[in-house]
Amino acid sequence: MIDQDTALSLVRGLAGSPGFPKHAEGECRMAEILAEAVESEAHAKSVIDAFDTNFPTAAQLKRVARDLGEKCRCGVAKWQHGEKGCGSWYSTADKPYVADAAEDKRTWKQIRDIVPMIPGQRWEVCLAVENIKVDLGLRALPPDPARIAVDEKLHPEAVAAIRAGRAPDYKLIEQALAKVIHRFGQVVKFPSVGGRRA
Repeated sequence: MIDQDTALSLVRGLAGSPGFPKHAEGECRMAEILAEAVESEAHAKSVIDAFDTNFPTAAQLKRVARDLGEKCRCGVAKWQHGEKGCGSWYSTADKPYVADAAEDKRTWKQIRDIVPMIPGQRWEVCLAVENIKVDLGLRALPPDPARIAVDEKLHPEAVAAIRAGRAPDYKLIEQALAKVIHRFGQVVKFPSVGGRRA
């Protein structure tokens, strides 16, 4: 819990947002809710930072404060990780990461299900093609010039082909990936097994 004046100043940081209270009583009530829902001023700032378009309702404010106050698998509250998230792969020096195989498998399945598969190509190659399409603005997001520059450096032929509406040379993408993807300090090779890709 934080003091009312600090909470009020944080709530007023959202002034001008659609839905911001028109009366001082409304501001004070939202500050009171914020003060009761958080552990510290940094937690309160994280809650307020989560709202960038519309001013939250009391229920939304409480829910976000509760969600950010929950401890992640590393044992630290989510708001303490900041924007970059848990940087130690859910582990700390005194509490190492313990793999939950079922949860990890579900997570990877969800990631793989999102990427459109190209018949006969490895998932990593399909992911690289999809990333290039996203970066070029061929999906729901606008083009990202910084990411396009990275893609042109790693996969120049693929970027040119996708811009022209052609299928890229998947073998070149696979070769480029073999140069940059590392696992445990070793370059990953994409071997073929029995004439089929592994």
